[in-house]
Amino acid sequence: MHDDVALANRINGLPFHPIAEEIEAAFMEYKAERINWVNAAFSTSRVFRNMAGQSLSSTITRNTFKYIPGITMRRIETRQFYHRSQVAFLPLADDKGTFRPAHQPSFDVKTPQENAQSSSSVDKSE
Repeated sequence: MHDDVALANRINGLPFHPIAEEIEAAFMEYKAERINWVNAAFSTSRVFRNMAGQSLSSTITRNTFKYIPGITMRRIETRQFYHRSQVAFLPLADDKGTFRPAHQPSFDVKTPQENAQSSSSVDKSE
C-alpha cells in the first residue's frame, strides 16, 4: 500500500504529456524513496516469520522477545509504524498518532497546475 501511494504521488506530479525520460525519472525517484523502507520491512518480516515457526530457533526467538524491556519494544514499534504515507492529491488526513510521521519525499512533488500557480505568483511579486 505504501508503494502504491508513493508511486501515485510521483505519477500525479508528471506533466500533462510526459516524455519517456520524465516517466523513467519518476520511477527512479520512486525506487530511491522506497528501497530503504522495503529492506527494513523485509528484515522485520524475516524475524516474524521465524517467530511463527516450530523450530528450535523459533522457540528461542519467542522466548527472547518475552524478556525485551518495554521501552525497547516501543522503540521498535515506533520505527515500524511511523511511516504513514498520504496521497498528495486528496485532502490530508488528521494526524492522530502518538508520534510524528516520517517525511514522505513523494508528497513534496508538485502537480503541473501547482507548478504553474507558483510560477505565476512569483512573476506577480517581482
